[in-house]
Amino acid sequence: MNLIITLTTSLLITARIIYEVNFTKINEIRIESKKLKSIDELRVLQISDFHNKRLFSDKKYKQTIERCNPHFIVITGDIISKDHRDFSGAYRLIKLVLDYTDEVYFVNGNHEYANKRSDEFLTKIKHMGVNILDNKSRVLKIGEDKINICGANDARSEEDDLKKTFHNVDFTKLSILVSHSPQILDRDEDIKCDLTLLGDTHGGQIRIPFIGALFTSQGLFPKLQKGLYFFEEKDRAVYIDSGVGVHSLPIRLFNRSQVSLIKINKKI
Repeated sequence: MNLIITLTTSLLITARIIYEVNFTKINEIRIESKKLKSIDELRVLQISDFHNKRLFSDKKYKQTIERCNPHFIVITGDIISKDHRDFSGAYRLIKLVLDYTDEVYFVNGNHEYANKRSDEFLTKIKHMGVNILDNKSRVLKIGEDKINICGANDARSEEDDLKKTFHNVDFTKLSILVSHSPQILDRDEDIKCDLTLLGDTHGGQIRIPFIGALFTSQGLFPKLQKGLYFFEEKDRAVYIDSGVGVHSLPIRLFNRSQVSLIKINKKI
């Protein structure tokens, strides 16, 4: 009897892991901003920590993007892994997002910096049409609103330069910082952006119900591991996406693969 229970439990856990690793969901969050003037809702699709994942269905990912209907898409690093030489999975994803919109913005993660062929990869996706934010900012006009999209390189790799990233940025407009590691929050510079979008942690990949992640790239029992956080009396939001892919261990448990749809509503 005990053997049957053990086998059944093992099969159920294995089935759940396969499901959570391979069936990507849309995680939707909402925040408000007084800085939006002409549009009632700004939609941003965040894709993080893809790790050159093998796509079982291009059609399914295309439908996911279309269902989100974003104004623009941000990719917050680690779209490849440090040991990969074949980037076909990442290229397929890039093609899918670019088929939807030209407004695709990318920042490097620690795996891009660690991969010996990253220059080849970055050159390719730039030629495909991706906007690589290498400690730079862009202004995107949507309706009568101007949105600052600020990209800081990976702080974990010590490649970030916030002074360069924020050069000439008008913070009276809605400003979004896109980076990879939560370590960017430890910098001395004052991050004045209304919203910061991060990845890197994978949410721990394995999470314990009611406890959360035991360990991430930030260490044991990290304070910031996944989800939405508010600072400075809710004037500044930070969102950490737990990502699409896996690394080190091919496991996700109580932490399903996801992309995130961030909806920013005009605050009256």
